Amino acid sequence: MLADTGAAVAYNPVASAWKGNAVAPAETMATFGVRLGLGTDGTRSDGFRLLDYAEAAQRFTFGIGVGDSSCGAGWRWLDMATHDAADVAGLGAVTGEIATGKRADFLLVDLDVPELTPSWDLTWELVRLASRDQIRAVFVDGRLRMWNGWPVDWDARALMRDIRAMAADTIAGAPIRKLHEPADAHRARHAGTEAA
Repeated sequence: MLADTGAAVAYNPVASAWKGNAVAPAETMATFGVRLGLGTDGTRSDGFRLLDYAEAAQRFTFGIGVGDSSCGAGWRWLDMATHDAADVAGLGAVTGEIATGKRADFLLVDLDVPELTPSWDLTWELVRLASRDQIRAVFVDGRLRMWNGWPVDWDARALMRDIRAMAADTIAGAPIRKLHEPADAHRARHAGTEAA
């Protein structure tokens, strides 16, 4: 029904891990022609890690039982993160690929790194080995917006300072009841090194 109606689906593998109840059969849906884009409503600040996680979730959930160690080709996951995601988000006519008439939204990625030396299958290597620290530049509509992880036309460090101060004040005044202690406190307590 999804394929027949042209419905668009966001595959959110990180959310699957956080909720812990199911993983969407993304590889199967893609095989049957469902419009599918990679996304997340969980914590994943590195798009390359998200690619790896998307494929790994399929492998752990569906592939292991049938001996499929790749669950699709590397291109499927790159497509799902780029032009397929743009299509699912309703932006396919504007962006998602380098093509005449579309916005020049792209990343400049350093491939001259130990993880990709030697390179045998760049598509798969981008899915399984690449990371955000290889992104040298981010261009939006042909304009340089970030260089080596930092915006070029506004002060991100000043914003981070403001957010830290605002967050500290907000949390201090909020009626929060923590169910889990911070990881370091938990470790110290279980190791018997908690301060008296």
